[in-house]
Amino acid sequence: MEDLTRLSVDEFLNQTAARTPTPGGGAVAALAASLACAQARMVAAYSINKATSHEDRAAIDRLGEQLYRADLLLRAMISRDAAAYEAMTAAAKAARAAGAGDASTKAAHQKAVLDAAGVPVQIAALAANVLAILDAFKALSNRHLVSDLGIAAVLAESAARCARWTIAVNAPQIDDQALRDKILTEGERTELHCEGRLASIEAYVAARLQESAAPSR
Repeated sequence: MEDLTRLSVDEFLNQTAARTPTPGGGAVAALAASLACAQARMVAAYSINKATSHEDRAAIDRLGEQLYRADLLLRAMISRDAAAYEAMTAAAKAARAAGAGDASTKAAHQKAVLDAAGVPVQIAALAANVLAILDAFKALSNRHLVSDLGIAAVLAESAARCARWTIAVNAPQIDDQALRDKILTEGERTELHCEGRLASIEAYVAARLQESAAPSR
């Protein structure tokens, strides 16, 4: 499977636009969350200066490291989503060719479906983690870059929502209803959690921008 992170921006966009199944929605969601990490890491890099206290510097470094680890995981998810989808498609084709009575190909297909649904579940969870980091970081961020912090938060929340759509399209193929319902419910809860984090961050960003726009006395 091609490592999609090795593509140029133009190549990735062109492959996404092409009449091919991958990269698809899950890969795009992972990329959006990874962009959120990159944007936030830039804010963190500019949030340390000579006046930064030792305590704040340690906190920013710690949050920056957490963003870096999340970023690496999300980059891996870009190609993993494409690989999982291709494996699910191949397993479905094999199951159809073997017929409904073939237990082994049916089991292989179900495993592939769970793998394909599991990737966006992980993407959504990682996006939620990124938003939690940003929420903790907001008060320490460089006040001149709060708009970039807001952009990172919007990207992360959008990634979680995009991942949920990918979960929703794959989940109906899961035969185990209890497991299917659990996965769908988890996706909904993650999305609600992300909405709350985004609201907190956007309220902070809006307040800081309003302060900077107020006329000095």
